[in-house]
Amino acid sequence: MLLLAFEYYNLRCHIIIKKRYFIHSKENVNKIIKILLIIILIISSYNLAGCTENGYQKNDEYKYISLSFESVNNSLNLAINWVISNLNENGFSNYIYDYNKDEYFDENNIYHQLKISRLIAELSHYNTSIKEIHKTNLKYIIDNFYIEKNGQGYIVFENKSELGVNAITLRTFLSSPFFNDYEKYINKLAETVLSMQNDNGSFQHDFLLNDSNKLNIINSDEAILSLIEMYISTDNKTYLTHSILSQNYFIKNYLNNINEQNYLILIPGHTKSLIKLYRLNNEDLYLSILKLINNNILENQETENISTIGHFFNLKSDEKNYSNSSIDGYIAEGLAYVYELFEDNSSVNISNYKIGLILGIYNLINLQYNGINEKINGAIKFSNKNDLIRIDSTQNTIDAFLKILDVFKNNGDWNYSYYPELNLLVNNVQKSRLSNDEVWYALFYGTIISIALIFLVYALIRKRKL
Repeated sequence: MLLLAFEYYNLRCHIIIKKRYFIHSKENVNKIIKILLIIILIISSYNLAGCTENGYQKNDEYKYISLSFESVNNSLNLAINWVISNLNENGFSNYIYDYNKDEYFDENNIYHQLKISRLIAELSHYNTSIKEIHKTNLKYIIDNFYIEKNGQGYIVFENKSELGVNAITLRTFLSSPFFNDYEKYINKLAETVLSMQNDNGSFQHDFLLNDSNKLNIINSDEAILSLIEMYISTDNKTYLTHSILSQNYFIKNYLNNINEQNYLILIPGHTKSLIKLYRLNNEDLYLSILKLINNNILENQETENISTIGHFFNLKSDEKNYSNSSIDGYIAEGLAYVYELFEDNSSVNISNYKIGLILGIYNLINLQYNGINEKINGAIKFSNKNDLIRIDSTQNTIDAFLKILDVFKNNGDWNYSYYPELNLLVNNVQKSRLSNDEVWYALFYGTIISIALIFLVYALIRKRKL
């Protein structure tokens, strides 16, 4: 490339100079031109073509991203080990831990605890020791939170029985390898979720309050997923009909104007429910909504600040709508589902989803504690600026890692240079590390240099002539 550029600039200079009749000795002038060109081309190629990575790294002009199936799998195993080692004898975990002060917070969130229960249920299919923990955990949930009354079963925590809590418990039982042993609880919980659905497809917030005017928007995805999974498990079309009713309600009222509603947290769960429904009924509307809401996700991803690259915002800024690693993990999992669905769809620019997914996973791995102490190794900290450990951050990250490894299997090997100013991810395996945009960038400066060179030679020859 350097030789071609050299001959190109040499020819241009030679023609221009010849037209001006300033050359008395072509050989001497060519010698001067070649010396100048060699010096300038070496300097320009050094700076413009990125011959040294150190220079870029020193100026933070790019970030080197290296992920592989093995590195993601290692992070997954670390995270699972942390979750299991931090469970108590009941299969529950302390909700928040501050490792700087070595203290646990008193607050708890039953919904997030039950999401850990669902994760353990899924992991217990592959691990005998986890299966025993799972059985203990299910017994603790039934003994301490499950109530049956008037033929219905529901979960109560702090005198409330919220939609998300009942739905995630139902999904936990459905995920269990002991599914048949808990059929009674499954059917009663499913009836409770159905009874919390309003005629238009929206959901009530609290089963005990029975208030159709107080809607549960945030956990609507969990409820729809629980109904879809009931249909898949039982083949009872009642559950499918009700899940479609609710899905269409949330498409019309929230997902179609997600920018105005700003419910970014709705997107990952509804992404999963839309994909499940699409595979059941091939409704094209679901594909359109999936593209719409996940493009919104990518538009709200950090691609410039190296310290938080890959993080997802509720808005362009987190100032008003704070997001954290729990949301990051949840969104990354959703993107993995979208990538899997659209991978062979020619109407979708799948590279955008792949880039967003890679950056999202890279962000999560950077937030993982590793090599500090056994008490926290594998946990995901709350954010880049907050060292707290909250169980849902690690749980959502594990779900994301599991899905990306399932999608890419052993083909995941991602080595890239990311250029924040260009919002560009460049594969380092290719022969040239420059993308099309960067080539034009380099050619622009090359043209400027060539023009400057022509005037310089012109001035030298004119001076020589005088």
